[in-house]
Amino acid sequence: MPSSLKKIDHIAIIMDGNGRWAKKNSLKKNSGHISGINTAINLCKSVARNKSTNHLTLYTFSTENWNRSVFEIKNLFIILLRSLYLKSGHKVLVKNNSE
Repeated sequence: MPSSLKKIDHIAIIMDGNGRWAKKNSLKKNSGHISGINTAINLCKSVARNKSTNHLTLYTFSTENWNRSVFEIKNLFIILLRSLYLKSGHKVLVKNNSE
């Protein structure tokens, strides 16, 4: 990183609108959630790769999300767990020293 660029201490992102994105694109809500997680994983990799940020926080599940159907909540957690741990996301986070 060039010395003229300052390192960002913290970026925080609220993940919102994946269901609306899916609806707008004539997809099931679940597809929107999967797309959002994939985008988040790519973002994490990019931030780790360019080393311009000390901390990255993804706000993935708010208290309002508990008002969703049990089916949707269950699917959200399944998507998160599969994407971040079972598909090697956890390995990527550890590899990039981003636990």
